[in-house]
Amino acid sequence: MKLFICFTPLHVLISEKIIKKEEITEYLFVYFTDLDSDKNRFYFDKLSINAIESYYILLKKSLFKDIFTLLKLFQKLKKYKELIYYSGKIKSFHNRFLMHLTGYKDYITFDDGSGNISNAGYFYEENENILFKIFFTFFNKKLLYKNIKVSNQLHYTIFDLPNVFQNIKLISLFNKKELTRKNNFPKITILLTNAFAEDREMSLDEEVSLYSKIIDEYNISHIIKHPREKFPKIDNSTIIEIVDIKIAEEKILELLKEYNITVIGIYSTVLLNLMGYDGLKLINIDVSLKKPVKTLRKLLERYGIENKIF
Repeated sequence: MKLFICFTPLHVLISEKIIKKEEITEYLFVYFTDLDSDKNRFYFDKLSINAIESYYILLKKSLFKDIFTLLKLFQKLKKYKELIYYSGKIKSFHNRFLMHLTGYKDYITFDDGSGNISNAGYFYEENENILFKIFFTFFNKKLLYKNIKVSNQLHYTIFDLPNVFQNIKLISLFNKKELTRKNNFPKITILLTNAFAEDREMSLDEEVSLYSKIIDEYNISHIIKHPREKFPKIDNSTIIEIVDIKIAEEKILELLKEYNITVIGIYSTVLLNLMGYDGLKLINIDVSLKKPVKTLRKLLERYGIENKIF
């Protein structure tokens, strides 16, 4: 039995492509999230509608509470044998602990986003939380990340680029042929904001100041906020906030049927996911962040995405 483990809407979209490509007719589905939102529920529903069983799991940000939740989930899944796991975040303890509980026949990985091709950061670092490392060292060494990272049988990627995982197979996230356009569309400029202050990549004042400069420089007409943003950062009544249950990529492609669009992001995976569409100009804002961005900047430049230093 095939079991899809998703943590984000992007995981769901990739899983849909895998299910179609492999012509999978029966599967189980688990959606882990620490943020209960209409957007997460919407994407959960998209994949759960055809699943034999599906579970929306709200994580508590407490390891011990989450372990108890996983043990309850195991009681529901243990009747299924020879599970084949599909996951976009195989490094997650929740994913690997569930694999340990249920056992598994095989596992297949897929992209989590630009972190798979950044050449540094979370997926490239084999070190992990000391408690996780001790647990898997004593109870299941195969599930240590340094071991699981090099033993996957297949990895699905949406980027035609070197990947942190091996045995890659390319899939397309969106179908460009489905997009029909006319000439002489009006122009809009969309800023993708971030959760930098929330993630402590920069202070709130720094992030507010950054957006203010970008708005002035590019005459921003619309914004799409990051799903994890908690703090108000833009106070400009002339700017339209695009609020939609769909993720930024899907909403922008819908708007592209009516507008010529400039999308401005700050080391956003959205920029990579939207490459190659007529009527769509992509700009990356280069700022100093704590997370590694050097390789990603080179990739964006390599694929013709304008890089603007702020």
